[in-house]
Amino acid sequence: MTETSNQPQSNETSNESQTAAEFIHSSETNDQYEQAMLEAFVQKPSKMTYYQNALKKMMVTGSPNLQWHWSWWGFFGGWIFLLYRKAYLAALVTFLVTFAISFIPFGTIVGMVVLGGIAPFFIIKRYAMLKQQIENRYETEEEKLSAMTKIGGFHNWVAWAAGIFYALLVLGLLVISIVDPSSLHHH
Repeated sequence: MTETSNQPQSNETSNESQTAAEFIHSSETNDQYEQAMLEAFVQKPSKMTYYQNALKKMMVTGSPNLQWHWSWWGFFGGWIFLLYRKAYLAALVTFLVTFAISFIPFGTIVGMVVLGGIAPFFIIKRYAMLKQQIENRYETEEEKLSAMTKIGGFHNWVAWAAGIFYALLVLGLLVISIVDPSSLHHH
């Protein structure tokens, strides 16, 4: 009798082990897919750990939640950084807000600090939105990754345009200070 009662238990344990193994394999496959989607979006291997940490912090509830996640690119680049990362609406809104608060004493530095902490949220929010749209539209993992690669990423031209703009700005200020130094001083 003992042998008979032990045998079904071992079958149940075996079935449970298979189920657990299948779950672990499924979980590993899902983790690999999530990793691949984020890589397709970021398109910069050196930035993956940063965006993985931001994603983990902001997606606790399954949808993007505003969390402070420091970015020096957000601090120094502000709305230009968001444009570089193709977060167009966020770039426009932050441009308008930072322009408006730049007239307030210390407004520019306050805006820089705030954008340094929240700019990554807008990028993670964009990633989550694109991922959802892609998953609703495409069937296979290959199609999904291909679509994310096409619409994710960044604009190289933004970095070049910003570099040229700021170089010309500095050059212009130098020329003005040499030609008419009094024009830079308010009396």
